[in-house]
Amino acid sequence: MTANKCPSACVAAPSYKRLCLISLFMTGPIMQFLILHFLTTSQRLLVLIFIVLTSASMSLVAQDKPIVITNVSMIDVEKGVLIEQATILLNGDSIESVIVNGAGSDMAKIPEGATVIDASGKFAIPGLWDMHIHWYDPATMALFPINGITGVRVMFGAPMHHSWRTSFDKGTKLGPRMLIGSLIIDGAEPVWPGSIVASDAAGGKASIDKAIKAKSDFAKVYSLLSREAYFAIAEEAKAQNLPFDGHVPMMVSVREASSAGQRSMEHLYETILACSSREKELRELQTASLGESGTPRDLYENSELRKQISISALESFDQKKADELFEMLARNRSWQCPTLTVLRNLTYLTEPEIQNNPNLKYLPKYVRAQIAPAQQKSPRDEEAQLRAEKTFKKNLALVGEMHRAGVPIIAGTDCLNPFCLPGFSLHTELQLLVKAGLPPIDALGAATINAARFQGTETRMGSISAGKVADLVLLDANPLEEIANTERIHAVVTRGRLIDRAELDRMLEELESD
Repeated sequence: MTANKCPSACVAAPSYKRLCLISLFMTGPIMQFLILHFLTTSQRLLVLIFIVLTSASMSLVAQDKPIVITNVSMIDVEKGVLIEQATILLNGDSIESVIVNGAGSDMAKIPEGATVIDASGKFAIPGLWDMHIHWYDPATMALFPINGITGVRVMFGAPMHHSWRTSFDKGTKLGPRMLIGSLIIDGAEPVWPGSIVASDAAGGKASIDKAIKAKSDFAKVYSLLSREAYFAIAEEAKAQNLPFDGHVPMMVSVREASSAGQRSMEHLYETILACSSREKELRELQTASLGESGTPRDLYENSELRKQISISALESFDQKKADELFEMLARNRSWQCPTLTVLRNLTYLTEPEIQNNPNLKYLPKYVRAQIAPAQQKSPRDEEAQLRAEKTFKKNLALVGEMHRAGVPIIAGTDCLNPFCLPGFSLHTELQLLVKAGLPPIDALGAATINAARFQGTETRMGSISAGKVADLVLLDANPLEEIANTERIHAVVTRGRLIDRAELDRMLEELESD
């Protein structure tokens, strides 16, 4: 979620009846979540009941029979190789065996009554993960598995997400596996209403208790945290064994965040500044800009100063300093989730390639109104546009440099920001990672085995091997030859349930709206 000002509609709390209509049909899905924070418990319950009754998630028919996929070319994302003529046996929600055909007489035995798929000419990849999403519309969560994304990391978690996860895990509704973060933890004057406010060290420490009480899988830190609050969060998170991910705050350097143990850093925030030969001077300028309140909000609202710092950091880029930074990030295993999709979309927002996205038709109108703005609120002049393009191209190059330096990378889209669509945009992210310099096998790895390593679950997911969960995608063409082939989906297996192309098309048709 990029740091934009929240609409004024978030500020006041209207009557719950009016709020139901506003949240569902006017303000968009994220407002459903944000506005709930301004209601009493009884009002929240009424709104949630209304949302549930007017929303639907696709049901999923259980797959009772074992599935045997024969004659498939399988991509091993751990070894980085293509294995031809493989047989994959799936039984329930696990991969029972993977056998390479022709390797002696040890062929896969097809269980009686099994569903057999001759996948000659097809390519199998592990189920993909989008590791940075914001989504609050239950009816369209199915778009993730429909597009081969069998897992997601939710970056602004709420009780509804935990409820959805239960339904998806039980198999009663179609949806991805979910890693769910806390509410956003931000400074004294947070960007987003509904955030946990941590204005000082005590607030930072208390925020971790709140995240744990909410059963969050990790704490999500944000841009306007003070240094005192941030380092208190880091200390308490370590003490309570809770990972913390998110933005590198404006008042904290990338090196400091890495040393403090922040598990992931989103959007490459503060990275170009960290590679500047003038970093110390520019950071002192930031600190000096804080007004009487002494909060990062003063800097956040000083667009001219932030522009000046951005230009100066880009012009004073120091390759040696960048190399040293990337060596540190690799050594500390500071995961990077660059979300190149949202960075690209915001840079080229008015371009026809961005605006004319054919997959918008699968989203409800009230979602499209938020996710597909016709134009920027403040159109850039030519100089600003050139600067934005230069910054994006530098970020793209830095991702390639990070990868070559051994910095661990995961794939995420920042879904719900402009033209970042559920499911579809992860394929765009893979293409941008390749454009940044990652080989296709490593781009695939960023959305599969790296997603599992990040979570510490690589022994049970992230690749196609015996004993791991039965999440995989069959493709009509080889993604190692052209990464865009991940979009050519022949079938999806999620939690051991097979969804063939005809059923995927039926599901898409059901979601299509005017």
